[in-house]
Amino acid sequence: LNTTGSYAPACYVPQIAGAWLGRLMSLTAGQYIYLMRLCGLCFASLCLYISMRLVPFAAGSLFLIAMLPMFSSQCASLSADAVVLPVCMVTACYFYFLGQRGQRLSGREMLFLALLAVWLGLAKAVYGALMLLYFALPCSAAGSRRKFFGTGIFLCLLALGTAFIWPQLTLTLRHAALPSVTD
Repeated sequence: LNTTGSYAPACYVPQIAGAWLGRLMSLTAGQYIYLMRLCGLCFASLCLYISMRLVPFAAGSLFLIAMLPMFSSQCASLSADAVVLPVCMVTACYFYFLGQRGQRLSGREMLFLALLAVWLGLAKAVYGALMLLYFALPCSAAGSRRKFFGTGIFLCLLALGTAFIWPQLTLTLRHAALPSVTD
């Protein structure tokens, strides 16, 4: 079952960058593939570094998770999982960081959480469930209980909404009638 066409381009950003670089360097098709896989692995390494900076006491555990054969082979592949898995790691560590900090969330942090919700929704609907980690934050993170629960519900709905809208959009575009070209 080929599901590549159903994933959003956001799931392939490092691989797209590798293809673009390969084109600039006039590489062969095989070299393109290796460069795209290397870019995915570099992206995963960057996400691992960010995760380790967010939760420094768990750096060893995060490194061990990243070195598991399945995780590292997926990160060096051309699949959407090469980006999805590292971003999930950053998301979980970011929520932990916000919870331990114990301060009210800034507008920039809320925007970043909303972008993560959209991105995770574009990846796969099941990853939108990571937005439920928001409810592990203290209520003071949003100011009031009402704002806290409203923001949490908004983030979850944003992830789920994106997860359900993207496939419908791609299905509609896939079946759109293309104008015929006549000579």
